[in-house]
Amino acid sequence: MFIYGAFWMSLAIFTTLSAAGVFVATPEKGDRLMLTLWGILTFLLWLCTFHTNLVTCWLFLSLAILFWLLAGGVGTSSERVTLTKFAGGWGFMVAAVAFYDGTAALMKDVYGKQILPVFPLKPVNKVSLGDFGTKRFVDAEKQQEA
Repeated sequence: MFIYGAFWMSLAIFTTLSAAGVFVATPEKGDRLMLTLWGILTFLLWLCTFHTNLVTCWLFLSLAILFWLLAGGVGTSSERVTLTKFAGGWGFMVAAVAFYDGTAALMKDVYGKQILPVFPLKPVNKVSLGDFGTKRFVDAEKQQEA
């Protein structure tokens, strides 16, 4: 997802300008708020992954947890430092899942079949909700019944 590129670019710009002395770094509350909001956004995106596969679903959930762990670890107390170290280990796990998911998607595109298992999740219902496809789907069912 391209949205996470914006996260890394904003973090790089913020860190670079802060290190260059262009502006004073934000207080810890600002860092915590930013990471918490990214966690909330990722959690909302996780809700959209229920019809994809288990690997992508786990990736978004673990990424949301990572943002919240990082938000909790902002600060200098010993508990926060320990939480940040745990978040670093969790981040390595998230990266491994992301590499696996990306490799599985690339291999499926290149070879035309699923090489690495991603455990597809089945939709809860077959009725398409929303503006696109609903009427066509219902009309097709009516024609089949007749």
